[in-house]
Amino acid sequence: DHSVCNLNALEAEPALGQYLDCVDEFSHRSIWRHINAARHCTCRVGMREVLARHGCCSHPALKDMCDYQCEAPSGCSSVAGTACMTRCDDECLHLTDAPSQYCTDTCISPGARCLVYAVCPPVAVPEYQYTCDDGNQPHASGCCRGTLP
Repeated sequence: DHSVCNLNALEAEPALGQYLDCVDEFSHRSIWRHINAARHCTCRVGMREVLARHGCCSHPALKDMCDYQCEAPSGCSSVAGTACMTRCDDECLHLTDAPSQYCTDTCISPGARCLVYAVCPPVAVPEYQYTCDDGNQPHASGCCRGTLP
């Protein structure tokens, strides 16, 4: 019965690991970057098809992933795509701050005109001007690996 999500089979899927690795490659320092990484990686590794195969498109936590349109309407490198990606990256600041009205209306709300471009590859990963206590560069998120004191 494909109306019930088979989470055990889903967890065994290589695509799930690929999705998690993909999401880990990108910054999540803003709501836009978080949405962009999740949607881009869903499309990059074919998670929609995997979720459908395991009956997970009706699962409350996963159903939105099945609805992503993985082709940006005018292309990711189009003038509109580039403008949306750049502007949403600039306007939707930190993940913990309430998004601006522009960010909400144009970038992240269902039906927002720029949300269709969230499947495009995220803009460049930021470079941070610090090193972690262990001497390594911070992760794409800006966080350092390890435990908190």
